[in-house]
Amino acid sequence: MMPIKFDSNLLTARENEVLKLIAEGATSKEIGQKLGISYKTADAHRENIKKKLHVSSIAHLVRYAIVVGLVKPEYTIQ
Repeated sequence: MMPIKFDSNLLTARENEVLKLIAEGATSKEIGQKLGISYKTADAHRENIKKKLHVSSIAHLVRYAIVVGLVKPEYTIQ
């Protein structure tokens, strides 16, 4: 696997919206409902994002979202 490219300009505004929702744990169905798109379109955005970033897992997408500041990591101490 290639290293993740940490560049906030790699993705479109819509892809950044989708990525933020993915990193927050939203399903494709939930993403579709929130953005007014079909779940299949949400899936297509997810795959395009993975291709652009050269990653194959959701974990890598979440890592990217944290590094570029789309989401903040939340830590829970129990």
